[in-house]
Amino acid sequence: MINFAPLESTLGGSIIGIAAAVLLLGNGDILGCSGIVSSLLLKPKDTFSSPTNRWKFVHIGTFLLTSSIYHFFILGEDASSYVVPAEGTVRVPNTLAHIVGGFLVGIGTKLGNGCTSGHGICGLARFSKRSFVAVMTFMVTGIVSGSFFDKLEIFSASDDDLSWIPNGISTPFAISVVFLFTLGAAFILYFDDAEVRDGDTSETELRNDYYVDFGGNDIEDCTSRMKEDEESQSTFDVLKSYSTFESSKVLDPASLGDDLKDDSGMDVIEDHISTKQDQDLQPHRNIGLRKNIFGALSGILFALGLAISGMIKQYKVISFLDIVPIENWDPSLAFVMAGGLVISFASYQYVKDHGIISNQRAMTCPPLLGEQCSFNVPTRTIIDAKLVIGASLFGIGWGIAGYCPGPALYAFAAGMPKAMMYWWPSNIIGTILGELLSSYF
Repeated sequence: MINFAPLESTLGGSIIGIAAAVLLLGNGDILGCSGIVSSLLLKPKDTFSSPTNRWKFVHIGTFLLTSSIYHFFILGEDASSYVVPAEGTVRVPNTLAHIVGGFLVGIGTKLGNGCTSGHGICGLARFSKRSFVAVMTFMVTGIVSGSFFDKLEIFSASDDDLSWIPNGISTPFAISVVFLFTLGAAFILYFDDAEVRDGDTSETELRNDYYVDFGGNDIEDCTSRMKEDEESQSTFDVLKSYSTFESSKVLDPASLGDDLKDDSGMDVIEDHISTKQDQDLQPHRNIGLRKNIFGALSGILFALGLAISGMIKQYKVISFLDIVPIENWDPSLAFVMAGGLVISFASYQYVKDHGIISNQRAMTCPPLLGEQCSFNVPTRTIIDAKLVIGASLFGIGWGIAGYCPGPALYAFAAGMPKAMMYWWPSNIIGTILGELLSSYF
């Protein structure tokens, strides 16, 4: 065994597990790196328009920033050590390997609905049958791919091709992207204090689209009864109980006369709206902001875990997937998975219907997000061709280039030119194609 580092691998894997646990118990979401990235790429409008989805951008922003800081300021090593091993002979992926590998990982993770983090750390921890099949599939195809292509020169870098390896200096493009993501994440964290409440009528709708029967003196009867019920009923229920959506007209605040704007008229409605906000909406305020905070913390931990575990080093991944000859095999990544699974498994025991240990403290929603929230944990159990084909393609691409989405994202932030210029563009193309092909399964 060469470059075997069980302690660092286990420690880093445990930190990745903590990152997954923070996102699960804090946000109610799973740490699926490929899914988070594809959401930003394929559905940016949905991601940014929803306060409960913007945490994905924050997560990626803190991940990129942490990766850059760790790589350039904490390690202080020559970046070539992350490509070429200190000892032993391990294939160094060339340009073609990055292009093909990135494309296959993109299409594979989209069809297979996950990668090493989503299926591996999170799926196996909750004993998902789909994740078990996916992990077994991409591990087998990854090992076959890594062992086979290691013997071919088509995906191996020549001596001249090694000149691309940077000397610890990120490119201006990488720095610009990291800066923009960090700035965007900071902006969202600071300004995103939108109120989130599912299924309720908004304040604007009540003020501007409030329907009442406006015949005779019904408005006076309405307001007097509202005052009587003020202490005993929910404001929205009171307002809606005097609404009629048939043969009605809009009661626009701007069109009311002064006689209806006194304490018996519109002020009552305004008072009820204010009371409703203060009493009933308070537990549900800033859900988006809270999810952003946990998303940011998870991104920091995820980047640190990958760096410490060694998964960011291509040669560590390739020497794990290449088992021929066996004396050069490096089992470190198995310790990464084990360390992450232990922590992630423990966190799922606090999620109702997803743990295997009886736990009276199991929750139906993240404790800090309010009673109307829930855990966004996949529940599909169908094992179909789409899953198997996707996991197979992901494994092949993983074995060719030595990158899965998390480490590739770190490599981008660290200024690795081939990850930036070849792996990620082809991965994006593969992800888009995978989205299009999904409709045929």
